[in-house]
Amino acid sequence: MNEVSFQSTLFEWLDRSLPEAVPTNVKAFSFNMTNVYGQEYEIEIIGTDTFDEENEDWACEETWEPNQRSLEVPSGELGTHWEEVLENAKMLVAEYLNTGSKAGMLKSTEGIGIGFVDGNMELLWKRN
Repeated sequence: MNEVSFQSTLFEWLDRSLPEAVPTNVKAFSFNMTNVYGQEYEIEIIGTDTFDEENEDWACEETWEPNQRSLEVPSGELGTHWEEVLENAKMLVAEYLNTGSKAGMLKSTEGIGIGFVDGNMELLWKRN
């Protein structure tokens, strides 16, 4: 696994894809993971018009997407099993939330989640 090289790819994609200010009607952002085929994965980011930490279906209420909706995760780059891929993706997104150029914009919403589209949503950050 070489998450360092994927980290720079992910951060560059987020820097390019995220707006300077929160789009109208966006209350939260969701990083959605998809298993494309075998050990190949994608990560996407969307904005939603709802947020409810008690009901993870908030991430289904999509109101915004970037021009390049998703980013391919090179095979094996974040691991070989979905659990490992999700954990490593969480660590990278958390790092972006601490150091990324658009972290402030992301954190000006009510919450940020991550998860597989066919699985559970995990809360990465929420406004207190």
